[in-house]
Parts: sequence; C-alpha cells; structure tokens
Amino acid sequence: MNIAFSIQQTSDGGYIVAGYTNSSDGEVTKNHEGIDYCIVKLKSNGEIEWQNTCGGTDDDYARSIQETIDGGYIVAGFTASNNYDVTGNHGGWDYWIIKLEPEE
Repeated sequence: MNIAFSIQQTSDGGYIVAGYTNSSDGEVTKNHEGIDYCIVKLKSNGEIEWQNTCGGTDDDYARSIQETIDGGYIVAGFTASNNYDVTGNHGGWDYWIIKLEPEE
C-alpha cells in the first residue's frame, strides 16, 4: 500500500511527495515494519530522483510536506512509534515533524 497525501512543486521544477507506505519492495526499499512516512522526490518529467522512508515499528503517517529555504524539506504527520527514527512518543498517537536536509 502506497498513499500520497501532499505534493508540492520544488524550486528546481520537480515535485516532492509525502505520504505513507507499508511496502518494502520495488521503488520503496526500506520499511521499519507497519506503515512508514514515505517521501519521494520527482524530477520535472515525473521520473523518481530519490525516495526515503522514516518511522518506527508502529504506524507513521506523513500528511504534509514543504520545501524549506535551505533546499531541505519539512514533513508533518503523526505516529504511534517510539523507536528507530521516532523518539519521545508520549503514548498513543503523537504528531511527528521531521526536517530532511538538502540532498548533496
């Protein structure tokens, strides 16, 4: 299952997409179990430039993404995880905001 929730045009003319996935095959190469944030950078022609997943062993849902002034991305959503990429969960569902650094 791969679900996109947010897409924004990027400063280079491409697109950044945020959503979630429970896949670990094909274009999605990493999954921490359950559902993870899934971020995909597309070139202006729609070709995948890069993809990344973030999360823990419980479910993590990315709902919004925005390019930052430094060329990175800020992603907002919610999580039930408290391991791997996620720390400090207070129990149940917490909001989770991450900053992805610019690609080198």
